[in-house]
Amino acid sequence: MKKLQTGQYYGELSKEINLQGLGLSEYDYLSERTDWHYHENPYFMFLLKGKVMDVNSSRSIPCESGTLLFQNWQDPHYNAKYSELARGFHLEIDKDWLQAQEIKIQLESGNNDIKDPIIVELFVRMHREIQEDDPITNEAIQDLIWQLLNRLSSYNHRVETRKPKWIDLVEQMVEELDADQLTLERVSSEIGLHPAYFCREFPRHFQASFGNYVRKTKLKRTLPLMGAEQYSLAQIAIQCGFADQSHLTRCFKKYYGITPMRYRTLLQKL
Repeated sequence: MKKLQTGQYYGELSKEINLQGLGLSEYDYLSERTDWHYHENPYFMFLLKGKVMDVNSSRSIPCESGTLLFQNWQDPHYNAKYSELARGFHLEIDKDWLQAQEIKIQLESGNNDIKDPIIVELFVRMHREIQEDDPITNEAIQDLIWQLLNRLSSYNHRVETRKPKWIDLVEQMVEELDADQLTLERVSSEIGLHPAYFCREFPRHFQASFGNYVRKTKLKRTLPLMGAEQYSLAQIAIQCGFADQSHLTRCFKKYYGITPMRYRTLLQKL
């Protein structure tokens, strides 16, 4: 089975930035299906455009624009493309660098579909930074990566401490409920907690208020639609739970650091 070395992926490289222990790259995926392979280092894949399937020995994950996967090192898998064009943004973290920094990423082996909207937000910002490529790009990227690693460390804390049962229920509800159903009253009632207690406890486990977490979840839901030209920004706003296009634009700019119009323009250039 083929082992892909540091910075090596199937496809055609379009952009690359290498920092100490860290590699960021964009690839156009050209093959309809890759060979079975594994990677020298753990990495994240943020799908910018298209549709692909990531397959390992235990599961298959369908990916569309906006999907974020974490792939552990030495885990065999292959990828299949289900659209004419597909492009991904990668963050590869040298395993020796991780160990030297005494950082543990507490995720399962194999392919992990990262649902956390706060982590997705960090990847949108990272991708924007490599497009800007100005004198402070490297520092901005390193800052975002440290935010990412701190966020993943909070997962370690959840594993090491006794996790309330309602956390899994909330994560499932936030992922599955329609945007107009993601209300404090609905969620707190479903899990059987008083709204005041729920609002006090939620930031302890999610490092964000419930309102901000839901808002970022709604933004994450816009990403697969941004590359679909048949949807206007106004339609995307309503479909994903924003009051109107102006509301979407304000939130998108605030959290992703770029307007939805500019983000669409970047996708069209891919």
